[in-house]
Amino acid sequence: MKIASIINRKGRHFETVHEIVPLLEAVAIMHRMSIGSIGVADHQTDTIIGIVSQAELMEAISTRGIHGLNLPVVIFVRR
Repeated sequence: MKIASIINRKGRHFETVHEIVPLLEAVAIMHRMSIGSIGVADHQTDTIIGIVSQAELMEAISTRGIHGLNLPVVIFVRR
């Protein structure tokens, strides 16, 4: 599924984080807002470069352990 189609389906508001924030911060926002995915934007241009969903969270923990939560979200972006 293309990012544009996800944004179109979500409507005008699509929650995003910058690519340099830790995965844990993105997950905390997803939990607080009860959403299953979050857009990831370039920190200089604010252009959306991909998304991170619950699937990427599970992958991060299963492959990197709990320490994966401290890594930049860009590592786990689905493009």
